[in-house]
Amino acid sequence: MSNRRVVRPLAPLFFIAGLLLAPVIATSADVSAAPEALWVAVPEDPGAIEAARAGGVRVRDAFPDALVLDSAEAVAKLRESAFRISGPFAVGPGEGVVLVRARRAELVDATPGPADLALEASVRLLWMEGRNALLAVGGGELPAGLASAWGPKALSPIPLPAPVPPPPSRETATVFAPVIDGMVAQVDEAATFRRVEELSGAEPAWIGGNPYVFTTRYTTTSMCDAAEQYVYQKFQAMGYTDVAFDPFLVFGTPARNVIATLPGTVSPESEIIVCGHLDSTSPEPTTDAPGANDNASGTAVVLAAAEILEHYAFEKTIRFIAFTGEEQGLYGSYHYVQEAMGNGDQIDGVLNCDMVAYWSSSYEVQLESEIFASSLVSVVDDACTAYTGLGTQNVWGAWGSDHAPFLDAGYPALLVIEDEWSSYPCYHSTCDTAGMQDTDMLADVTRAVVAAAAHLAVPSPATSVAGSSGPTALDLVIGPNPTVGSAAIRYAIPVESSVHLTVHDVGGRLLRTIVNGLHPAGAHATRWDGRTRDGTAVGAGVYFLRLETGDRVLTERLVRIR
Repeated sequence: MSNRRVVRPLAPLFFIAGLLLAPVIATSADVSAAPEALWVAVPEDPGAIEAARAGGVRVRDAFPDALVLDSAEAVAKLRESAFRISGPFAVGPGEGVVLVRARRAELVDATPGPADLALEASVRLLWMEGRNALLAVGGGELPAGLASAWGPKALSPIPLPAPVPPPPSRETATVFAPVIDGMVAQVDEAATFRRVEELSGAEPAWIGGNPYVFTTRYTTTSMCDAAEQYVYQKFQAMGYTDVAFDPFLVFGTPARNVIATLPGTVSPESEIIVCGHLDSTSPEPTTDAPGANDNASGTAVVLAAAEILEHYAFEKTIRFIAFTGEEQGLYGSYHYVQEAMGNGDQIDGVLNCDMVAYWSSSYEVQLESEIFASSLVSVVDDACTAYTGLGTQNVWGAWGSDHAPFLDAGYPALLVIEDEWSSYPCYHSTCDTAGMQDTDMLADVTRAVVAAAAHLAVPSPATSVAGSSGPTALDLVIGPNPTVGSAAIRYAIPVESSVHLTVHDVGGRLLRTIVNGLHPAGAHATRWDGRTRDGTAVGAGVYFLRLETGDRVLTERLVRIR
């Protein structure tokens, strides 16, 4: 890539649970220029920030609920609106500015206050209110004494997307091409989880023909370099000929994103990105940060999707990216976005996976994005419904993972993250191991991402699996099993035939007919929402799904719990 714009790197920080990164939404032109003074504008009216966006007010950066300004002109405009202005705050020579925010409101009281910050001579508290704070840091690095308590985001101006109205209510769901059913059916639960085990040190990874056991993947360590090589070799082994390291700096230390590209056949200039961050962190980041859930799980989804989709042809280009530098401030993704903007890249959708392998009581994922990308969210939401048993929650307001830089630049992007990420007991901890993860959850997220990416990239009309003649036997797979909600049902038939798929209780009584009609040969997918034909929800217990095609019958057992 070319036309690189450099953001001055700031401090190496370790995050604690609940402290994540602020997104960049600024419109200043010079990324590398340090401001001499800053102001903070806090809205006193819920619609004031959107009004500021619509009015073209130039902001330097932003929290979800406050704007950071670097010009007297912007201050003057907002003083006349429903904003409370604090500042100016002088920024000295050689100081960097860091935005920090406690993501979970209940952790505000645990956030270091002015007295804590005063203990560090090189750190000045410019402004602090509620969950948000601005720090001026001398020498460009936050001292180790604060490293375990703050999540940084450097001032990094990027164009602010224009405001859009709320998404309209949808009357129809996404229609996925039949060929996508076959792609989803190829998700290998065991193989996907094995990559989590290898990246988190539960099993040895093979790099350059030698076994390698990871104890950390912290960005600035040699083990992260090895993890980058691991992903690079995986892409090559899948058959990708366009695999590249994308280098950048984190605190002066070389780091790399890893990118594999599947060129489009009709509109190669249009890109769909499937991504997740490869690096990990913990209170002992350089020696013990297994990062199984955060974020070997997201990397495993990226690798699984790349392995499946490589055998198909798509009209648009698909890029599979393992970012690094995420835990230090989204450095890898910001670097990528800045170069993409400089190159004029056309990015039509970004699917970012981060923490997607844990659940306790909520078998759901959050789909986090901004309103302007609501159509992208709808596709992933529908993929979860069509191919998995996952529930979904749409969350508007991006913060703290590698989708944020894309959204800040106006590219449609979303984050897929487990609903219970904030209560995950091993978040940014040395206990974030493979044994804490759920293979069904990981596999279902993979299925949804594969389906959504394939749909967005548009399968070419003649696409087919290389070297495959289709299924040779009747097949029926249900997951998750046991289930607490909907169950995804995947079935394959070797020849075109009439398909009859029904649900029965333990007494053999028919509860629901799910599929009844002529189907072409190949893999197909549907779901059962746990209701009978009259809409009554069934209780916990054992149920049987019966697949009939002609004179052949296949029955599988499904357990519903809670």
